[in-house]
Order: sequence, then structure tokens, then C-alpha cells
Amino acid sequence: MSMEVRFVGRRVVKVAAVAKPRGRRGRGSVGFTAAASRPLHLARRNLGGLAQPGRSSSLTSGPLSVSVDVGSLGGTGEDKAAILTEAESVLYAALEKEGAEALAEALSSATRRIRKVPKSKTREFCRESKAMQGVWRACLDAVDDMNVYSLDKLLLSLAYSKTIRCLPKQYTEILERVEDSLLEGNMLMNSSPNVVTSLLGSFSRLEHAMSVELQEQYCEYLSVKTGQFDVKDLARTLSHLNKLHRFNGLKKYTLALCSNHIAKNVEELTANQISECMVAFAFSSFQPNLKDLKLMEEQFTESFFDASEEQGRSLKSVYDVRALMRLLKSYAKLRIQLPPFIVEGLGELLGTSEMAENLLKPKEAANLIWYFAKMNQYPGAILMDAACDCLVRFFGSDAHGQGGSNYVHVQHMSRISWGLAKLRHKPPPGMMKELDAFAAKHVKKMTDSEVTQLIYGHALLDEAMCPRSLKTFCRFLQSKCASDVRDGEGLSLRNLSVLLWSLTVLRAWDTGLSEELNSFWGVLGQEEHNLHYLNVMGKHALHVAASCGLRETDVLDNIPEQFRTGSFEGIEAISREDKPVSEIQREISQVLDHIGVRYFDHRGDGGDGEVELLSADFYIGDGDVKGEVGSARGTCMEVDGPSHFFLNTLEPTGKTLFRNRVHKSKGWEVVCLPHFEWEQLVDEESKEAYLRDLLSMD
Repeated sequence: MSMEVRFVGRRVVKVAAVAKPRGRRGRGSVGFTAAASRPLHLARRNLGGLAQPGRSSSLTSGPLSVSVDVGSLGGTGEDKAAILTEAESVLYAALEKEGAEALAEALSSATRRIRKVPKSKTREFCRESKAMQGVWRACLDAVDDMNVYSLDKLLLSLAYSKTIRCLPKQYTEILERVEDSLLEGNMLMNSSPNVVTSLLGSFSRLEHAMSVELQEQYCEYLSVKTGQFDVKDLARTLSHLNKLHRFNGLKKYTLALCSNHIAKNVEELTANQISECMVAFAFSSFQPNLKDLKLMEEQFTESFFDASEEQGRSLKSVYDVRALMRLLKSYAKLRIQLPPFIVEGLGELLGTSEMAENLLKPKEAANLIWYFAKMNQYPGAILMDAACDCLVRFFGSDAHGQGGSNYVHVQHMSRISWGLAKLRHKPPPGMMKELDAFAAKHVKKMTDSEVTQLIYGHALLDEAMCPRSLKTFCRFLQSKCASDVRDGEGLSLRNLSVLLWSLTVLRAWDTGLSEELNSFWGVLGQEEHNLHYLNVMGKHALHVAASCGLRETDVLDNIPEQFRTGSFEGIEAISREDKPVSEIQREISQVLDHIGVRYFDHRGDGGDGEVELLSADFYIGDGDVKGEVGSARGTCMEVDGPSHFFLNTLEPTGKTLFRNRVHKSKGWEVVCLPHFEWEQLVDEESKEAYLRDLLSMD
């Protein structure tokens, strides 16, 4: 029995074959004229008599109807070899007909069949099948005569060939001719949105760099017909455009139209689709307006968190973590913060160790830290602890060689270190040393910026580095110093200055790395003619590091003179800069006045024009504020606001502790007044008693 076979999902549906009337193809028309087709007998002749004896070639007259014997298909458990045989029959039948549409339909039908076969078998079939190769050659000649629907089928089959790594030899030529056909006679502009979306998806999967002309057509199409898109097709279109190789991007006006259309119909979208849209917006540097953004955030929350946990389904399938990571990625790219209700929902979702272990994989945990750091948004200790615990499990396992989300690449190490420091989250004990050891093993895969960022994060976190790992990093960076920066291989001046500050904070001389630190100062001295590229604050940080290092050790003799003395241009501006005074500082000034304590303010000028290295909030006692070691000059008091403490432990950060070291190196006794202690004092008497006790006045 001869029947037409269609595939609906995984079901095989038999329907009677119907011949469609042939229409005349004009410019801008999507019809097809058989007389206008390329002579397909050439393709058959090149096959050398591929028609096999006994093979049925009974075909109806319509160009879109290909009759096949469905007996061999069977149900869902049919033999794989039979499927490939049936696919080859369809291809042979198409080669015996004339008509571009018949070729595209046969190729599409064969592709649908072979997708049910394991890829290894499919790949072998596509390489060895003369029918498959013949159809690809015939398609190359017939592309110019295909309508948009046939072009869509052709590209879908081509995209699947790339998936199984078996592209035809004519791949590039076919794509070029497809582009020409789409541009001819406004074929693309006259097509329906769902077909345009499908075409774009194929181009994206093929990683094809579209011509500028076709890109412009797509942009024009989207700007004119945004409202005609089904919102799901529009979401797919934006996702495909974002993945398109060398795409020049949409105009802001078009993106605004897309954002508005999505917001109006957002209830039809899943969390995954919304996150795809947000990534596309973010990588086009477009932020939807607040109203549209709020609607998308609310729908994402409803779709992601309200998922029902059906029996037998894994948590990974219930909660689409990939959608979550894409959303975080887009917000990090746009440098905007997530709404509190999403952050709170994540904290509740990952609040138990069981949920965190099931949902968070190492790569996702590393990216979570990085994305929130880029957003400059602390998501709470629960979420950060869950990410850190996941990474601790990774470092403690034999995860080398794994792929996907189970493996964290060495490039993530610097992001984790910097991200934790940026968010002021103190990691669990021992985690950073395991991170160091992992990074040191693969340091050759890192850049100088990544290694510098890794060390800088440790300094801010007040996390001592493993001496062996730190030595490995220093030797790696020393090798970069011998390279030429202009070639992109050398250690940049900015990275060098950050490295010097970080190694001083970490007291590198205590771990036997004084020689390495001294050599880096020597490299800086060789770059004095380029120091104008550093801003004043960068030079001041180097001056602070140099002064502290010279007082704490006697092994540094390569420090340039201007950083020893602070004689570089612009340092006076730092001392003259008006520093903000907090409300707590004003209250403390009033209390100190009331109890009769002499103090100086934090301007940092000792009265003889010398600029103070680092100024404190209050200097208690008589005299000026220059401070020299052994001068017994008194006490300096620092009022530490929220930025001076880790958010999860309320311990002082590495930067705060280094500031105290600098004061002590100048001979001051340092006392710190945490903001959270002062805010608990409710009356003047308790504040006076607190200050007397802090300054040991009783």
C-alpha cells in the first residue's frame, strides 16, 4: 500500500498522499515552477545508475508527495537498519523525480527518520550512502528554484548533518546559494515569522557567518513585523540572533519593540525562554524598561519556583538551573541587580544541603559567585555558603578530566577568589588553599591577569596562600615580565602594581618570597618612563605598599625612589581631597569634646606640609599626625563602616587589616570602632562609657 508518512512528535501518522498544484514562482513569490527547475537528470547521471532493481519508485504527481512503503517502519521499536533502508529509499525516489521541492521534502523526510538511529550509525550512513551524497549534489543545483519552505527544510537537514559531524562537501556553496535565494525578490520579507525563526535557528546551529545584506534583511524584518510574531517564536529568534556568528546586532529601537511584545505576552513563556531573551538583550547592551523588566521577572519567578515536583522526576528536571544561570549572566552583563524576591527564593530553594547538592554543580557554583560579584549584589550567606560548599566538595574529589557542569576550569579560580572578595564573603577554612593548589597545577593555562586577580582576591580576603602555590604563581609572572607587553604576553603595568600591593598585604617575605617581591619592584623601576599610565590612586597604593614593606622588612632594595618617598606628581591632591564624614563620626566628635579628649581630625596634614601616608579618622593625643616608629605619639582611631567587614562573619577584611598594619608601622596604637557596636548604644552615657573603655581612659 502506498501512503504518505508524516512524523508527529514520536508517532508515525499515515495520511493519503495529496498532490499540490504547481504555481508559478515570481519575484517575492514562494511558489514553485517545475519547468524552471535545474535538470536533475545530471545528478542522476552522476550517480552512475543508483536506482536499484526491485526498488519501488511509484510516486504521485505532486512535487511535495513522496510515496513510501510504510510496512517496514513498524512502531516505535522498529529495527534501526530498516529505518536507514527506508530513508535511503526516500532519497532514491526523490532523485528519480524532477523538482526542487521534492528534493527538499525527501531530504527532510530522510533526516526525520535517521534521527531515530544512534549518531554513530547515522554518521556512517551519511558518509557511505550514495543516495545521500547524490541528493546533496542535486540540492546544490536546485537551491535557486526552492521556495522558502524548501529552503527551511534544506537548512534543517544541513544543521543536523553538522550535529553528527557529517557535513556534505557542498556545504559552503549550498549556504551561499541559500543566502542569495533569500535575498532575491524579498523572499525573506514575504515569509511568515515562524519560517523566518526556523531559518535563523538553522543558521545559528550551523555557526554560519551571515552576509551583511542578509543580516540587514533580518533586522528590517524584525523591526517591521515584531507584532506578528508568536511570543515563543520571538524568544527563539532573539536567542538565535545572539548565537549567530559575527552578527552586528539589532538597533535599540527594534530591541525595545521586542521587549514590549514579550512583556505583553510573557505569561506564555517559560523561565528558560525568558532567560534566553534576557541574555540576548544583555549581549546587545540593551536593558528593557522597568515596566517590561518587572513583568519578565515576575513570570520567571512563577515559572521557575512554582514547578511541581512530580514523582520520579529529578530535581534538575523540575528546576531549570540553566535558565537561572542564564538570567544571572544577563544581569551581570547589564550590571543590574536581581529583585529581592528572586534572591530570597533562591536562598530558600538552596537552603538545605540536600537541595543544594542536587541542584548546584561546581561550574554553576563558581559562576554564581562571579555573576553576583559583577552585579555587586550580596545574595545572602545561605546562597554563598551553598556555592562554597559545592566547590569544597569539588576540590576534595577526583574530578579531573570531567566535563560539563561537573568540572570547574582553572579560569574560574581567579573569578571565585575575586568574586568572594568583592562580595565580602569569608570562605570556609581551607577552601582557598585547595583552590590555590588546583590553580597552581594548571597555571600555564592561565593569563597574567587571572593569576594577578587570584592573588589580589586572597589579599582582600585575608587568606594566606600556600607558599608552594604562591611561588609557582610568582615564577609564572616573572616569566611574563621577560615578555613584551606589546605582544600581549608581558605583564601589564596595571597588573604589576596590583601584584606588588597584594604581595605586600600577604607578607610575601614571611613565606620565603622576598627575592621574588624585590624582583617585581625592580621591574616596576624599569618601567618608570611609563608610570604616567597609572592614576594617582594607583601610585598612592604603591607608595603605601612600599612604605609598609620597608618598615616591616629590610630585604627590599629595588623600590623606585618616588614610591619610597611619595614624591610622585599628584599626591598633594590626595591630602587636599575632602573626605566624607559619616553621622557616626560626627557623634563621636561630640562625645570626645564632651569628655574632654584632645584629638585631631582625619585631614592627614602634620602641619609642616608633609602628606600623611594613610590618614585615620581620629588622632588621639597631643602633637601632630606625622607619626614615626618609636615616637609614642598616641592612638589613632578608625570608625569602621559596613565595607570594612565580611558580611557573613563580621570579621575585618584584608584591606582593613592592612590599613591597621600601616598605622602601626608608623608608630600608632590602633583602635577600631565597629559601626554595629556603636549603633547599639542608645544614650549619651553608654556612648561616653564605650569610648572611655575603648581608649583605656579609666
